[in-house]
Amino acid sequence: MKKNNHPLIYYFTVWSLIIFFITISTSIILFQTSYGKNKIKNYFLYFAKQNNIELKIEKLSGLIPFEYKLDNVNVKYNEYSMHIDKVKFRIEFWPILTKDLVFKKFIASNITYDKTSSNNKEIKSLSKNNKDWITPILDINFKKIKLLDFNTKINETLVVLNFNGDLKINKDGKEICSNFNVYRKDFLDTTLNFKACATKENKMVDLSLLLDSKNLQAFRPFIFKNLDSSFEIYLTAKGKIDTFLSYFNNNPKNLSPINGKIELDINKLKSDNKTLDFIISRQTSFDIKFTTDKDLKIHLYKGKVQNDLISMFIDSTIDKKFNFLNSNLILKIDNLSKLNEISPLPLTGILKSTIEQNNSNFKSNINIDEFHILNTHFRNFDLNSNFTYKNDVVNGAFKASTFAFNQPFEISSNYSIKDYFFDFQNIYGFAPSSKLNGDLKITANLILLGNLSMHFDDLSQIRVFYPKMDFNANSDLKVNFHQFVEDEKSYQKADLNLKISDFYISNIFGKKLEAHIEILDPFKEKKIKTEILANDLSLHDLSLTSLKINFSTFLENHPFSIDAIGELKKPLTLKTRGFFDFKNGLEFDIQEIYGNAFSYPFSMPKPTKLVISNSLFQLDDFTLDMQEAKVFANIDLNKNKSLIDIDITHLPIDFLSLNKLDLDVSGFISSKINLQKNNFLNGKISLDVEDFKITSLLDEKPLLAKGNLIAEIDNSIVTMQSNLFVKNIKMINLNASLPLNINFFPLNIEINKNKNLLVDAEYNGKVEELLDFINIGPQRLEGDLNSQVTLSNKITDLKVNGYIHFKNGTYENYYLGTYLKDINATFLANKNNLTLKFLHAVDNKNGQVNA
Repeated sequence: MKKNNHPLIYYFTVWSLIIFFITISTSIILFQTSYGKNKIKNYFLYFAKQNNIELKIEKLSGLIPFEYKLDNVNVKYNEYSMHIDKVKFRIEFWPILTKDLVFKKFIASNITYDKTSSNNKEIKSLSKNNKDWITPILDINFKKIKLLDFNTKINETLVVLNFNGDLKINKDGKEICSNFNVYRKDFLDTTLNFKACATKENKMVDLSLLLDSKNLQAFRPFIFKNLDSSFEIYLTAKGKIDTFLSYFNNNPKNLSPINGKIELDINKLKSDNKTLDFIISRQTSFDIKFTTDKDLKIHLYKGKVQNDLISMFIDSTIDKKFNFLNSNLILKIDNLSKLNEISPLPLTGILKSTIEQNNSNFKSNINIDEFHILNTHFRNFDLNSNFTYKNDVVNGAFKASTFAFNQPFEISSNYSIKDYFFDFQNIYGFAPSSKLNGDLKITANLILLGNLSMHFDDLSQIRVFYPKMDFNANSDLKVNFHQFVEDEKSYQKADLNLKISDFYISNIFGKKLEAHIEILDPFKEKKIKTEILANDLSLHDLSLTSLKINFSTFLENHPFSIDAIGELKKPLTLKTRGFFDFKNGLEFDIQEIYGNAFSYPFSMPKPTKLVISNSLFQLDDFTLDMQEAKVFANIDLNKNKSLIDIDITHLPIDFLSLNKLDLDVSGFISSKINLQKNNFLNGKISLDVEDFKITSLLDEKPLLAKGNLIAEIDNSIVTMQSNLFVKNIKMINLNASLPLNINFFPLNIEINKNKNLLVDAEYNGKVEELLDFINIGPQRLEGDLNSQVTLSNKITDLKVNGYIHFKNGTYENYYLGTYLKDINATFLANKNNLTLKFLHAVDNKNGQVNA
């Protein structure tokens, strides 16, 4: 029986296949007819209508039912519309037999997207009872979807996007999953990956976004216009689809939270602005978590921004329109020295800042530990500010306090900010010895407007910066800031008025000084005009009743002038005029110098040029005539070679009275100096001093002296001979041969350690006359000194030979009260040894010292 059934089964199977293929072939042939294609087209229109979609298809073609080609397709859903030039998709056959609809590929090209007005502004909720959920009768699987040339406008700028991905919809819409990559057609280095899955049973959506950008070209011209960077942004979110859609609706109800996180890695952000580029051009990471509540508020928490410059921590709450309701921010910079690359002054310190926001109200605090600017310590630096932000306007007040410059200091102000315009009102600064008042505005193009007034009872604050200098004054400074407009361009202008009274700088004393300074465009052109008038200045024997200094860079040739009237033993006047420049160092084109000094008129018969820079000192053919005296100088010093040619004839040297030893000096000097230097220094020097008179504070009669010096320099070895006569008696005789290393840039003169030197010095006279030139402090030494000392060998291994005889001596120390008289002593020098051979002295109680 089984054997007889085999032919029956065989024939049944064969005829079934034949009938099946005939049916399929008939269907394919039927689908190629106009009738068949219209049926398919009408089915597409019916399916779209069932899902509230308006669909129009101009033409349907292809090998239907496997391949479909649609031309000029228009789709409209609510206020959104789309036009597609061409749609092409292919359906796999065998999955249909298992009730699966599988699109092997789906390609749409040249798509135009638009948004039209609509009375329905809400996107419908997809609740369990809502029929708007996509519910196909079979599984639908788009294996490959391409949307090419998707055209849309952003801020009136056409943007062309391409989409690449897949989509899967289970039967009855139980689960819908998609995965797409999106990129601008003309910028392939930036890709957005979008993944989402939605389930019908619990209406949950799980989505993720990954934006990978190798540069910022894809975001222009909308944002990041002056920036460039490479970065990655990763966002994940999970929640009910009704909650997601409620951000577009007006009536949210019974919403469950959405939870997610955002991660951002910035490889390097670049800017055309140097300061901004320094801050943002760092490897930076940012991550934050978020959740939503029933009012659709988004709570951001555990936010952190981290790079090698800053650490920042953020918590915030924003509403459904992404307005910030409240926030807390903490900013830390562990070392402010990291900012020194952009700071005009070196900084150190540890900064911590907090900002609290509640709707439009803000509170901020900045605290800096171990804060230093230059070498000044600003202890307990603290800045507090309260402000509001409403209608794009910031209004607030700040107060800062610190201890610096040896005293506490406070500054406060009200301020407002609108459209990058800063307005500081009622600026007030206070310290025990100074005050600050004013109003200041800063425009969007960084122009300062307003005024500042500063008063200093003394300059104790400024002395902190110059601990080795002794100075003080009572001063007032007023600064007015203006805007100067020329050729439709705005420039910064500032007028400074400075008044100083009862001031001194070391040994210089003054009663009054006033300065008016105009500055135009201080950050670019740096034009400045200055007028300085000082009265009652004094330095030892020099006193000036009037000193006027004027200079200006407003004019192209930069004129300057100096006028002085006073006394230096005798009436003194000085006038000089010329021009200057500072593009390549400091350059003076001196047109005239004339006046009267020591009862002699003096003048410069022809203009001269003076140049001073880091690598050059140049004085061209300087000539000064003073009755019988004459000075000529031609100097050219640079790093490669040097030339010095100086000729002085019978020049009064009374100006040497302006020394720190309080000596009154007069006489005349004549000198010739001719030096040349390439690798080595060569030349000659001669010096003659005539009618030299020195009078100290305690002397009744001046010390009369004369002397000379002759030196020859050969390959940087100086051979010199000098004599000094006091009261026509030779006091000093000096012969020497010195190997020198001389550099003019920077100036450095030292003895060559690798060559031998020889110095033979003789002194015969009163020791107190020698000490007129040496400050030995609160001590007095007098007596007769006779010596002959010879120095030889290398400076690192010096040999000393000779003797020193001291007779009829007296020594007194005013601080210790020590007093010795009748001092007689003999010292002998032999090679490295100095031996006291004999000593005898008597104190003020006739006690004796012998050795």
